[in-house]
Amino acid sequence: MQKISHLLVGVISGLLLGIPCAFIQADRIKIGEQVIPYGAILALALVVVSQLWLARSAQSRTSAIGLAIGWVASILILGQQFGSHEAVIASAWWSKMYVIGGAIVVGCASTLPPMRPIQVSEELPVSFTDGMKMQERED
Repeated sequence: MQKISHLLVGVISGLLLGIPCAFIQADRIKIGEQVIPYGAILALALVVVSQLWLARSAQSRTSAIGLAIGWVASILILGQQFGSHEAVIASAWWSKMYVIGGAIVVGCASTLPPMRPIQVSEELPVSFTDGMKMQERED
């Protein structure tokens, strides 16, 4: 039951994250004659960091997989043309790089094992002065 809730949280997070990332990926800058699509890289970095954070907080890959599923669903929805309105994800080379490269990147990030949780401690295991005394004895 816990895996289902992790998957559901991941899917909802992926849907909510995929919407702003679809707009972020369209950002680009032109330097001289060269177009640099920094928005696609920024959006993919945001998705991967979110996957890693969800996997770490849940201590399960299921939430990262759910985020990938939600992201793909939002990309498919926003890539379609709605009636007379233009699609959010246009048919440009940087958008294709975002969609195809993003599918590869979120798939790879989904397979990474979750990082260990951060240990919460109110005190240091050894006080600073005691640690310095032990260091002096070793020298």
